[in-house]
Amino acid sequence: MPVKYKLYKGIPMIEIKGNFDLTNSHDIKEKLNHLLSENSISDIILDLTNLKFVDSSAIGVIVKLALKLKESQGRIVIVNTSQNIKKLFTMSNLNSIVNIVENFDIAVSSFSKV
Repeated sequence: MPVKYKLYKGIPMIEIKGNFDLTNSHDIKEKLNHLLSENSISDIILDLTNLKFVDSSAIGVIVKLALKLKESQGRIVIVNTSQNIKKLFTMSNLNSIVNIVENFDIAVSSFSKV
């Protein structure tokens, strides 16, 4: 599965690699939900450095995850998207729901700004 979990400077970080599309979005959503409940996560950095392709099902998973975290006063910050993926996120208005930043240090500092 192309999903890894670790802490980055004390903040939960989930890395998604490869493709995030209809063929695996359900499995990725289940893995993300499991990680959130198993680790009592309210804030996450979503590392998309090695993500090659997304489609609308991936955007749907991210939106649902963001709304779920928002219920517990949590947030998602997306880091290191390719220009094409960032453009798709902007066109779909995902950037109005989650913060999309250029690097990990900006992501970490964004959690200290409430």
